Amino acid sequence: MKRPPVSQRPTAVIVLAILNFIFGSLGLASVLCGGLYILFLWFVMSMAPKDPGFQDMLDFYGALFSAVGIPFMIASTILYIILLILLILGGIGLLLLRPWARWLCMGYSIFEILRAIGGTIYSILVINPATIQAMAEFNEKMSRRTKGPPMPMIFSEGMVDVCSILGAVIWMIFPTATLIILLLPRVRAAFTQAPSERVQTQGGGMKDEG
Repeated sequence: MKRPPVSQRPTAVIVLAILNFIFGSLGLASVLCGGLYILFLWFVMSMAPKDPGFQDMLDFYGALFSAVGIPFMIASTILYIILLILLILGGIGLLLLRPWARWLCMGYSIFEILRAIGGTIYSILVINPATIQAMAEFNEKMSRRTKGPPMPMIFSEGMVDVCSILGAVIWMIFPTATLIILLLPRVRAAFTQAPSERVQTQGGGMKDEG
């Protein structure tokens, strides 16, 4: 069967492809902005006068980075960039109704769901406690330096854990919706019918049309 024109393709597939482009592009932009922010922060801290307050802030960020782990952060960032590129490529394939794009997007969605669950568990067990501890140590140092009462902790560890869980749930909406859409019978049929039609010839052979 000939590949259907865009007007006859499932609307859900077209919307999904557009969302792939949007989320993939925004993700790459966020990685770029995050890297520029880290470089800017490092530049400001390196050029700032040797003030104890700046040193306390450096210790705070150092504690956070140590809790997450620099190699883990680098590996996660590289993996995230690869996933974003695959997401954009999958969007192109979805517009062309390529079967490999359907499998790629489903694999991406399953991996993202598992990654969100694993990342949430890691945050609750490692990152969040270290963040709360680093904030408490920072407030204590500032309190001793200013000789005043420590600043109240706005977020408790439990609230941070709840935010991590809510963030993971929101993050999993798109991959879950992607799986549901790509498993719909009408959408699945659109991808299985996408290759060029092969018809039986009178002699029992096969030939391609279009």
